[in-house]
Amino acid sequence: YWARNSERFALTRVAVVDHLLPPTTAIELLAQTRDWRALRVMLTGSMDTGLAIRAFNAGLIHRFLSKQDDQM
Repeated sequence: YWARNSERFALTRVAVVDHLLPPTTAIELLAQTRDWRALRVMLTGSMDTGLAIRAFNAGLIHRFLSKQDDQM
């Protein structure tokens, strides 16, 4: 039933994507799901503030937390 029914997507409240998610990037995937009413978390293994700024300015993320952040 769930494999054929798109209502299953309404149950998901959080999506976690890696920035280098093949065959696209997390930025592109988040842009495609902009209207989806769920929390969207983007992970990246590299410190790329430019990436975070682009995602924030495009309205794709609400906050950027660096794993190198001393405040955490």
